[in-house]
Amino acid sequence: GSELREDWKFRGKPPFLVTHLSEAQMARYARPQGAGRIVLVRSDREQARAKRLLDTELVFTIYEAKGLEFDGVLLWKYAQDDRAVDIWRRIRRGQPFDQTHAPHIRHEINLLYVAVTRARNTLVVYDGAKAADVWQVEELRPLIHQGSDEQLLSGMWKRISTPREWADQGQYFFERGFFDAAAESFRNAGDRDRKEIAEAFAAKKKESWSQAAELFARQNVLNEAAECFEKGESFREAARLWRRIGEQERSRRCTIRALEQEGKYGRAAREGEQLGEMEAAIRNWDRAGNYGRLGDIHYERGDYLQAARMYEQKRSWSAAAASYRRIGETARAAELYFKDKDYNSAAGLYRKLKDQERLLKCYELMGDHYAAGRIR
Repeated sequence: GSELREDWKFRGKPPFLVTHLSEAQMARYARPQGAGRIVLVRSDREQARAKRLLDTELVFTIYEAKGLEFDGVLLWKYAQDDRAVDIWRRIRRGQPFDQTHAPHIRHEINLLYVAVTRARNTLVVYDGAKAADVWQVEELRPLIHQGSDEQLLSGMWKRISTPREWADQGQYFFERGFFDAAAESFRNAGDRDRKEIAEAFAAKKKESWSQAAELFARQNVLNEAAECFEKGESFREAARLWRRIGEQERSRRCTIRALEQEGKYGRAAREGEQLGEMEAAIRNWDRAGNYGRLGDIHYERGDYLQAARMYEQKRSWSAAAASYRRIGETARAAELYFKDKDYNSAAGLYRKLKDQERLLKCYELMGDHYAAGRIR
């Protein structure tokens, strides 16, 4: 308790702990009506629930709000965590702790300190109809006004703000990456363009690529739109925008992906080769079934075994044979020359292999009876 008194240096109006109001009653007042007002919660789960209940994006976890300051803060259901309930109950009752509790106690004190010090002037606390144990701790109770005075609550929390104040708050959130909150603030400011840009960045953050791309494009933020179209695999749109802003190479890469989507693999392969994207070219020549070109590429790259296999797929027996010769597969090369009726080349290899039977067959098919006679 003494640590709380030492650390809590709140200098605004006396904090108001709202009691004896149901959640539904409190919700009528809780939604921030003016700029500079936010709702703080303990967990991501409670944040999602509070956003739905209060119909606002101006709800932050204490962790998110660290380092931020606001004119007014509503601390919503801070003490609802089961582990926190036990700790604060023991503190309120003066029950002893052992050393294993020390990290949890320190965490609770630090979390509470961060939460209450986000408010510059107004702090409202709501933990349900009944006040939680944390607010009944002897050192804290005198510092807080408790009650269910709805008129007082309304006077403390409600505020009328100018469009400029909403816009400034929107920019504050935008610069810190809280895009949903920024969009709501810009909407309240009547600034449609900045609202849509904030919504676009919010959608991008959630990886809703199509939504983000459309919003960015509408606001003429073309580089972001192109990137989101690309990530959302709308490659035709991405290619068009990259080309428009002078990113020709990226446009061509997206064109390749668009052609792949459309099943135009031959064109995609040619584009890939022109761009030097040889892996994309190989992938698409394979999809197109152009084994001859695949063989040529592998041959040029010195991958003679793969070249040979591709030429065999194409039934280009002599080309396959030449590739096998490069890797010393002489018998296979001779067999393929023979299959291609290039008996002269086959004979030369069978002679090296000393395969008299097959060499004789080549001479006979070539009509070289003199050479055949010598073998007989």
